[in-house]
Amino acid sequence: RPDDPVVQWFTGELLIAVGGEPGEIRPYLERASKGGLKRPRLSASLAKVEIDLNHFQAAYDAAVDALKQAPKDPIAWDIYARAAFALERFEEVAKRLLTEFPGADQPDWTRPLLLDARRLQALWTREQRERAKEDAAGNLPLVKFTIEHRQFAGQEAKVTGSGEIGRAHV
Repeated sequence: RPDDPVVQWFTGELLIAVGGEPGEIRPYLERASKGGLKRPRLSASLAKVEIDLNHFQAAYDAAVDALKQAPKDPIAWDIYARAAFALERFEEVAKRLLTEFPGADQPDWTRPLLLDARRLQALWTREQRERAKEDAAGNLPLVKFTIEHRQFAGQEAKVTGSGEIGRAHV
């Protein structure tokens, strides 16, 4: 039964273990999840693969699902923190940790996550203040990016279109 969700999940996990490419791993984990398999490690593995693919919102959603299934699992918490940090949700991680593990009930593995969340939130707050000052000053140079699409025929090139893709401060 190759389409069985458990077989799909195990195939994805095997590919992770042997160093497979995230793009080839993801379909197996997705098929397992869409096939109705609910396991916190499946959700955590899917979140890890999504992070590796730079799909941070999808990673966050899968990591939250892993936490809902196993709210005390260190692996689910680790991948949740990574995904949330990628989306600049530092304060959310700290609040959620303190809610889930209040006071003396806090396991040792939560301390580094909490410290990272607080440190990154402080750095992000400082960065936002600096950006606001720079924007208010209005004296940063702007760079304009333009892409030209060219079609080549023999030795001649002809521009078939162009467009501005954005502006950025440098």
